[in-house]
Amino acid sequence: MFSELERGTLSEIIAIEDPEEWDDLLAGFQDASIYQSFGYGVGRAQEAPSVRLVLNEGGARLGLAQLRVKTIPGFRAGLAHCYFGPVVRTSQDADPQEVLDRYQAALRVLLEGWVQPRGLVLRLVSHLPEDLYPGVTRVLEEMGFCPLEQRPYRTILVDLKPGLEEIKKSFRPRFRTKINKATKLGVRIEVGGDLEAFRRFQVLYDEMYARKGFHTKVRVETFARAQSFLRGKDRMMVFLATYEGKDLGGLVLSAMGDTGIYLLGATRILEELPNHNASNLLHWRAIEECKNRGLSVYDLCGVDPEKDPGGYRFKTGFRGRELTYPGSFDWGGSLLSKAAVRAGEFLHRIRGKEA
Repeated sequence: MFSELERGTLSEIIAIEDPEEWDDLLAGFQDASIYQSFGYGVGRAQEAPSVRLVLNEGGARLGLAQLRVKTIPGFRAGLAHCYFGPVVRTSQDADPQEVLDRYQAALRVLLEGWVQPRGLVLRLVSHLPEDLYPGVTRVLEEMGFCPLEQRPYRTILVDLKPGLEEIKKSFRPRFRTKINKATKLGVRIEVGGDLEAFRRFQVLYDEMYARKGFHTKVRVETFARAQSFLRGKDRMMVFLATYEGKDLGGLVLSAMGDTGIYLLGATRILEELPNHNASNLLHWRAIEECKNRGLSVYDLCGVDPEKDPGGYRFKTGFRGRELTYPGSFDWGGSLLSKAAVRAGEFLHRIRGKEA
């Protein structure tokens, strides 16, 4: 599909259907993540099918974008959801302004060449933190993106460029002590990625959320389905902490691009072993794995000091860099698309209250 941009440069959008071709293309971007992988799109296919687009301009590849698309049959209307895309960064040390310019150009190609002709609303969750890419929020708003009334996404990134011992020394002393205590206690870490590993993690995850009385939209099943379509080093790793044959905790790690992402975590409380410190050791083993793979960053995948002060205290023990992301934005769409999106969100809120 071709569209003429305002500045007169011919753009090209190529749809990719082959999973291996898509993931091979994705491997060329350092800001790639599981959320833009073919497997993740398939894992969420029950909610909406995904399309995968190569965004080119003037014969050069700008980036890639995977969208989950919900349409109204028979109408030019619906919602396209882009989570942590388009991916555009091709090197670890890319200049932030160049990345931002490339991101803006890729979005323009996507909007004018694919979203707008279909009358869709594009919901974008940006993966470029304002702290590292100053002005990204302003750029999005100038392009016509409207911020949604949601809390900004915040996370903590641990720099993996120093050596392992230096990384460990940068942790808070109490955090390091807990890693050592778990090791001396005899807590073992098993690493897998098959369905059985996910099943064992699911038990821990469900048990923890029932114990704490929390509600979460994150589903282990989504990642387990995605795993079936991931290949090689793109496959997630499930770390399980055990003691004398009992599972104490688990962690699910995704390592793509130059970043390892802590996707999911869970711990179990044992009366006979109340202070096993399995979480500390699990994270340390995950960091070791990321370092061994040559990754530059370990992402602790979200912090919220107000809603989850305990989790925030734990994650600040890594003494990483806390970053704020722009959040969610909507762009364009026909009147029917906008009305359908509002109606869908209203029903979703009603169902949430009833649950």
